Amino acid sequence: MGAGLIRTYISGKGKPKGCIIVLPGRHGSAVALMSAYQEAELTDTVLVGMEPEQEWYPLPNGVGDQSEAVRGIKKARKALLRHIGLVQRQLGFASRQVALVGFSAGAVMAIQCGLRSREELAGVVAHSGAILQPRKTPAARFIDMPFLLTHNEYDTCFSWHERYLPMKKVLRKRGYYVTTLETNDPLMTHGLSRQDVVNAAIFLSGRLGYQDWRHSSEE
Repeated sequence: MGAGLIRTYISGKGKPKGCIIVLPGRHGSAVALMSAYQEAELTDTVLVGMEPEQEWYPLPNGVGDQSEAVRGIKKARKALLRHIGLVQRQLGFASRQVALVGFSAGAVMAIQCGLRSREELAGVVAHSGAILQPRKTPAARFIDMPFLLTHNEYDTCFSWHERYLPMKKVLRKRGYYVTTLETNDPLMTHGLSRQDVVNAAIFLSGRLGYQDWRHSSEE
């Protein structure tokens, strides 16, 4: 990948119930995305941030000019899955205790790892992501592994009609367990809101071992 190396940051102590691996967007910060998820107060969850040394994959130039990006994603996915496996074993988690969360380009990578993982994960959350080649999406291997897609109709990076709707359609068609949280906010465009993070934490909580978890903002 443009990411020859993957920087890793780990936050969490004690005997956690599970692990959330966060993947930031292009030129984003894993630490910043970890901080956003720390505010969700999943206190029994280890947060792991992974970011490429350079970039996850080359920037596509639209649906008609993305071959370099597609090759980069494939290379990055293989490296990332290996790295996730190493961290998982280092921390002593089963695959079903590990969730992947990504934003933008990081969401692209989270989805790709979820699609190609040989082991069932706790879940995959894609904030403002996409599948660049939806027609090449494989059939679901684990029909109970949940995917959460959060997307804004006014997204300026991965457009609603060109990227988001085809992704949602093909995932469901291929048998994936898909939940969506769709917004219509012309001021938000391509971003990640605090409510997106809270909703994702609620979505993942049951799979990460929280039986009666509620976010403090709801108390």
